Amino acid sequence: MHVRRASIAILLATACAAAFPSRADQAEERVLVHYPAGACETGQIQIEVFVRETATWIAHPEHPLVEAGSCQLEISYRLLNELRIRCVDPDGRREPSEWVTGVALRPRESASPCAP
Repeated sequence: MHVRRASIAILLATACAAAFPSRADQAEERVLVHYPAGACETGQIQIEVFVRETATWIAHPEHPLVEAGSCQLEISYRLLNELRIRCVDPDGRREPSEWVTGVALRPRESASPCAP
């Protein structure tokens, strides 16, 4: 009886692992995200990511500062509301803009600025 329950538990764990890949597996998958220039006169966008475990915002570990209007590869499991951006002046002559949390999705039929 205990062997049968253990076998069922292993089968379920295996099925769940296949249906819900770990973050390690998902980390390999990337999506291209466009960071629009908008009204950013300085041409530089600062990016932060939300760390769920500590509930804090930190500088993006791969590209904390990008050119406005550029496209960057992002980890696919990161929720779009776990990114925030603001326009900054790398020379410090202007105050940074307010943070904008989340990345807007574009309709499929619209031309992507990230297309090759």
